[in-house]
Amino acid sequence: MSLDLVEQSKKLCAYAAVDENLKPNHKVIGIGSGSTVVYVAERIGQLPNKKEFVCIPTGFQSKQLIIDNGLQLGGLEEYSKIDIAFDGADEIDSQLNVIKGGGACLLQEKLVADSSADFIIVADDRKNTGILGSGWKKGVPIEVIPNAYNKITNELLAIGGLPKVRPGAPAKAGPVITDNGNFIIDCDFGEIKVTDVEPLNNKIKAMVGVVETGLFVKMAKKAYIGNADAFSTYKRIFKAKDVVTNKAMLKKYYPISAKEANNKARKFGTWRAEKFEYPPVTEYKDWSVTETPPIPYRAFKHTYFFTMGIRSMDWTSWIELDNEWTKYHNRKLERLEERRHELVGTQDDVWDAAIEVLMEFREFLPKRYPSLFMKTPKGINNVVTGEVFEFNDVPRSEFKKDPMEMAALMVQDDLAILKEDENGQYILRGGAIMLAGFWRLGDKLNLPLSAIHTSGDVPKYEEKLKKPMEKFFSRLTCDKPVVRNNYFLQTDEDVAWSSSIGSEDIPEVGWNTAKEATDINRIYYRSERQSVRRLPISGCIFFTIRTYFLPITKLCEEPHIPKRLLDGILSWDDDVKRYRGYEKFHKVLMPYLEEQSKIQEAKGITVANEVDNYPY
Repeated sequence: MSLDLVEQSKKLCAYAAVDENLKPNHKVIGIGSGSTVVYVAERIGQLPNKKEFVCIPTGFQSKQLIIDNGLQLGGLEEYSKIDIAFDGADEIDSQLNVIKGGGACLLQEKLVADSSADFIIVADDRKNTGILGSGWKKGVPIEVIPNAYNKITNELLAIGGLPKVRPGAPAKAGPVITDNGNFIIDCDFGEIKVTDVEPLNNKIKAMVGVVETGLFVKMAKKAYIGNADAFSTYKRIFKAKDVVTNKAMLKKYYPISAKEANNKARKFGTWRAEKFEYPPVTEYKDWSVTETPPIPYRAFKHTYFFTMGIRSMDWTSWIELDNEWTKYHNRKLERLEERRHELVGTQDDVWDAAIEVLMEFREFLPKRYPSLFMKTPKGINNVVTGEVFEFNDVPRSEFKKDPMEMAALMVQDDLAILKEDENGQYILRGGAIMLAGFWRLGDKLNLPLSAIHTSGDVPKYEEKLKKPMEKFFSRLTCDKPVVRNNYFLQTDEDVAWSSSIGSEDIPEVGWNTAKEATDINRIYYRSERQSVRRLPISGCIFFTIRTYFLPITKLCEEPHIPKRLLDGILSWDDDVKRYRGYEKFHKVLMPYLEEQSKIQEAKGITVANEVDNYPY
């Protein structure tokens, strides 16, 4: 067991203890001692609201931890009620009874623990022996008043203990003196059965002259145990019957194999982090931010069908960039200046997922597009714009931008994170929606997938799409990403927001507010290429939504396109026509498509010699 792994496991369990137990209404926090508690104080010190907390120390070491992490120091004299306390342990048994006092601070430690509504233990797995006295061989620490130590020593011998007054430092004569001016007797009782811990504690405390014992009986509500042997995982222990092996344990912060995680059998709203190695990413040879043209997605057929339209994703094509990157990037920057708070947001429960996205971008983008991105120790640099994105090992309080904003400024896509709730519904909890054209993040945030579609009046959603879509999302695995394409027609030239359906600042927008198109040069083809992935650590669903945008007149210069688009639109049902704004552009668009189709047919470009190459 390497020291490095031990420290990793300590940090892991300490961070988890804070993240999972520190609540918004907690204001007074007890901070104990020990090498694992160092990471508790570190984690609390990283919180953006750390100045709101008052921290109560159990001794000199914890006092220094509080000060070093920029936390507010308090005392039991002022704060007799503590919301939550975190402390280490010398040994833990299967019922969460604990031996403490190796540092001679047991009285203050027990005072803080007893004053706390919640008492959480953090330690590494070497302390989790299951039976007190089986691993900790120094005995139970007992604080006694100085002139009673001889009396207490004899009484401890009488009940089967082997007491020894704790000596001071080698260079100092006499016993250890506690902060309260007392002596410490360490008494070895051998292995103490779980059923004997409380009676033994009561016997010792009944001895006149005993100030306090180092037996913390039934005080801890939870223990977070770092396990270095299991690749720096941690496990939570709540009570004896819930103590299980690491293999069966929910692991939030460190991944295990997909087989071991068995997420196919998970309860809704839960996820066990999976080990996942992104397939090798090859460089896009000769890619240029000024020369590489957009991929010509032409996501329509001669007949319109109601399907999800998903296909397997080639891993190297996850993020597609081209010579319109600068134009899209600049439009995003303009949008952020105009209305940042309306375009970007990451809810607390998907913050880790957003960081996970950034970490994946950090691996993918510099490998795929090295002429645009460079990986750095703290994140990614854009070598063209000079932008610096720092997020790796950066405390949340030091983030200069929302993580979704950072991610969106690297790519041409809009981004969205959906999280599964306890009912199996996928809720939009974070995103950067800057170039969506027809919808706004604020209208969809915190809505389940079904409501996102029904609120958008997606045709045939309830009849044909709802069940297969929900089934697909619940079964999506980390190794099976998909892509899909769609298309729309737009009657104005801004890729970011289609003002023809209404002002972005009014509550209700739609085709019903749009004016009829009168000029074919103002009708644009808008196509989305969406990738859908399950993130392995958080289990969230991550969407990338890349919009391709060009004038219809330009589109119709391509062989077979006018006829195929014409037929596709003619096959729309009435509800599809309403959804896609047919009444607002058909008088201009349809005659134009017919005319261009005939021109191509006269040149011998016909359906008969067209090759089906969807979605191109």
